[in-house]
Amino acid sequence: MSTIFYILLAALMGTSVPAEPKGAAKVNQVLVTLKAPKASKNAEKFLLSESEINEFIQVAIKSKQRLGIKSIQLDLNEKGQLRAIATINMDEVKVDVTGTWLFKKVLSGTQVLKAEGKLVTARGKGHYELDKAEFNGVWVPAWLAGAVVGFVGKKQPPHIDVTEEFALPYGITDVVLHSDRLEIVR
Repeated sequence: MSTIFYILLAALMGTSVPAEPKGAAKVNQVLVTLKAPKASKNAEKFLLSESEINEFIQVAIKSKQRLGIKSIQLDLNEKGQLRAIATINMDEVKVDVTGTWLFKKVLSGTQVLKAEGKLVTARGKGHYELDKAEFNGVWVPAWLAGAVVGFVGKKQPPHIDVTEEFALPYGITDVVLHSDRLEIVR
């Protein structure tokens, strides 16, 4: 969902966090390396486990308040599939998409958003294709969940709507999801 995926993207865009747990420290080290100029013309690959990424996300949420986000848990799968579960205070999220006012009463207060989709990257660009979503166990149209993801992403660093194509930072050419790990290539 990234609502979900955008914190990971924020990490890639350079938002480091205090590195308390070992997994968060490893993600921070990868960020430091990515920020530095590339050492050679050979491709560089960085592997991060699902648990390391989730540790980093939890530290990031605790270290800096995120608009409406209380928690996020990512589940990485083969072929770019990404499932995210986020607890969001919808009263802090103002969605500007025609028709969403109909859902305002239903989507108020703290909600659990589950989103499933695919991370698509090619030639240094990427976007997240949302396949399905649910709020508190009730399936909602992907466009509505996409509106929430887009709003949250635009309002917080790195201010990117991950549902639209964006440039990958630091010369990254590809991000590949494997079962339980993420591979960054530059």
